[in-house]
Amino acid sequence: MTSSGELYQRTDGKWAFRITASNGQIVATDGGQGYESKSDARDTLGKVLGGHYDHKPLLRHYRTLRLIVGGLGIALPLILAIGAWVLPPSDPIQNTISDYYYTIMRGVFIGVLFAIGVFLYAYQGYERTKDMRWFEPSDSIAGNLACFFALGVALFPTTEAGASSTWVGKVHTVSAAALFLTLAYFSLRLFTKTAQDGDRSEQKVIRDRAYKTAGWMILGCIGFIALYNAADVDPLSGLASLNPVFWLESLALWAFGWSWFVKGDTLWRDPK
Repeated sequence: MTSSGELYQRTDGKWAFRITASNGQIVATDGGQGYESKSDARDTLGKVLGGHYDHKPLLRHYRTLRLIVGGLGIALPLILAIGAWVLPPSDPIQNTISDYYYTIMRGVFIGVLFAIGVFLYAYQGYERTKDMRWFEPSDSIAGNLACFFALGVALFPTTEAGASSTWVGKVHTVSAAALFLTLAYFSLRLFTKTAQDGDRSEQKVIRDRAYKTAGWMILGCIGFIALYNAADVDPLSGLASLNPVFWLESLALWAFGWSWFVKGDTLWRDPK
């Protein structure tokens, strides 16, 4: 299958390139980094097409970002729950992950969210492809949005249990919901878009199933949380004592982390 390269100028003024297969599918891009001059972009494109460009450091960079983001997502609820239980005054499991803001683990909660936000902002991924609809953001834009929402969750604390609702708490709730939706979009739409040249490997098919499973798990957890909150469950009831929102949020974060772990080439890697 022959490939051809195309130079184009982005909306931010930088130059970029894409490599298109003979069937019209985009098989490679500059990774979203962009170039200040057209000549630099042309030189790099020529090296890629000629097989003289070593892209392995860039690939290792993105794999490392994916593993870090996935690891932070998986670790966050565990660190918060264990830390609050072990350290004085030994708080029990909270009703929600956000409630740990009002425990001794406040600094960890804010710090991990900031770290996730920064790494998502640094993640560029793939440029837009021709099959994407106008309202579908690219990897870099989705990463920027996820960063914005993660910072919103960290900087605008949830309303403390028993207190009256405030605009700060509402901003927190909207930010948290938007963050989870963006993470689901990564798994369901963006992660499954790689390698769409009609020759997906068996490993790629399995990875796509893992991404989709994680994405739907995130959406399912959001839906159950919404139903639970709408039901206005008695906080003294047996169901409330099980802290279902905390566990649903944790499950959503674990699904998110699993998806990014798989994207980091930890499992079902394509043969060399």
